[in-house]
This record gives sequence, structure tokens and C-alpha cells, in this order.
Amino acid sequence: MTFIAILASSGVASRLELTPWMESLIKFSGVAVLLFFAALFILSYRESRNKKKVKEKVHKNISGEPLSKMKEFASTFIRQMSVVAVRPGAFLAVVASSLLIWGMDIFTCFLVLKAFPAAGVDMTSTFSISLVFLAVALGNIAKTFPITPGAIGTYEVALTAVFVLGGVRPELAFTVAVIDHIIKNSITLLGGGLALSELGFRWREVLSTNTDTLKGM
Repeated sequence: MTFIAILASSGVASRLELTPWMESLIKFSGVAVLLFFAALFILSYRESRNKKKVKEKVHKNISGEPLSKMKEFASTFIRQMSVVAVRPGAFLAVVASSLLIWGMDIFTCFLVLKAFPAAGVDMTSTFSISLVFLAVALGNIAKTFPITPGAIGTYEVALTAVFVLGGVRPELAFTVAVIDHIIKNSITLLGGGLALSELGFRWREVLSTNTDTLKGM
């Protein structure tokens, strides 16, 4: 998503100038990505040295309780991510699937904006397409800051700000952002419910888990 934001900002550079907070957000995201992959490589190195110890620890934590399931899932996730980071084939497969998912995310926003002819945006121009790419990219980067539950509000603010810079009226830009986020959150809730079921969780177990216990994970 950071890469998409950089490309999109280049695509709209001829028609508008990004505000300082937008440029800072893209730069911060780039630094965060570099730190993330550096951490993965370190974890991968440690994993290769302590593989047996990790396996023993995971087996001890399996007790059927929601907290134990979460710990097991988090440990497995970290190990799998470290493996992907050092295997070119697996890394390319993840990048390709990620681009496909983000492409669908951007296409959804594109269709929502196109549904409002009053927005006065030529959806066939390179500038407008780049604008949608930039809006979605910045919106998703903004979502990484846990300011509100589900990034409700931060995503809309980011999308609205980008669309207004691109010439869309504020009220229409905000409407597009809200509808776009509702569609995506609905899909997330549906997919999340299916994922919880597949992992053996129940909504009641997750929601009733003590927050103080989670902090001690």
C-alpha cells in the first residue's frame, strides 16, 4: 500500500500538491515497512536457532481456552511471516495476492465515486484514477493509527481530504468515503466471522476475553 501511495502521488503531482501531513504519512509508512521487514529477518534468524524451544512452548499453551488459542495463533503467524520474508517464491506469492486484494479495494472505491456523476470527476482520465489510488492508499495507511475502533473516522477524513484536493466537493467526497468504508467493513465483518469459525473461536469467547489478560500476552 505504501508503494501504491508513492506511485499514485507521482501520478497526481502534475495537477495538485500534497499537503504536508499527506507527505509525512507516506514517508512514515515507508520507514515502518523497512522496520517491519528488518524485524522479520531478525525473527527468522532467531527462529532457526530456537525452533525446538518454540515448539515446546506452543504445545504447553494449548489448553482449549480462548487466550491459549490466541497465543498459539499469534506465534504461528509470526513464524509463518518470518518464513515468507526469506523465501523468494513465498514472498512473491504473498505480494501478488496482496496486490490483488488491494486492487479490489481500490476498484470498490472507484465504483462508488463513479456512481456520483455530480462529483464532476472524469473517471477515464489518468489523473482521476491516480487520485482514487492515492485516496485509498492514504486512507489505509491512516487506519494503522489506532485512534478510533475500526479506523471509523480516520479513513473517511483521509479519503475526503484527498478527493477535495482533486476537485471533488467536500460533501460528495465525504459521502463517497462513508459508503466506501461501510461496504469494506461489511465484507471484513463477514470474512472475520468465517475466519473465527474456521479457527475454532466464537464471538462470545473473543468478546468476553479479559482485556487485562490480553495485555499480558
